[in-house]
Amino acid sequence: MDHLRPLLMEGRSVGVICGDELRHQFQCDAGYLLIVSYDYFDGTSHWFYLLDASGAVLDRATTPDYFGFIQELEIEGPSSICFGFFGTNDRWSLTVRGNLGFLAAGLLRRMSCFILGRRSLVLRCTKGPPWSLPAERSQ
Repeated sequence: MDHLRPLLMEGRSVGVICGDELRHQFQCDAGYLLIVSYDYFDGTSHWFYLLDASGAVLDRATTPDYFGFIQELEIEGPSSICFGFFGTNDRWSLTVRGNLGFLAAGLLRRMSCFILGRRSLVLRCTKGPPWSLPAERSQ
């Protein structure tokens, strides 16, 4: 796959992650949160990785593919962010916490190797009104 990249920490490989561009990186209570994307012709894939202090992946999640990039990202607390995507008015929230979650909607956003493990990333979407391009002003 073209979009797999080595994950390096202090010059040593600690694993492989999806994506070709690191969009954001945050330090949180549980370790580090990485937001990685892969932009292709039909859209953009986004992955969210929670890493411990040694760089090991504790959990990962993904959103559906969008045509746009992440925008209006806000840090809501030491373990919570909220954001949207260009071309939509939907708002996403991502919270880092340790709980077991086996709801179907949550499981579908998790990668297969983490599907039955302890869930640390909770990703939720609040649907917004339909998006449209801003109207041009007439002069």
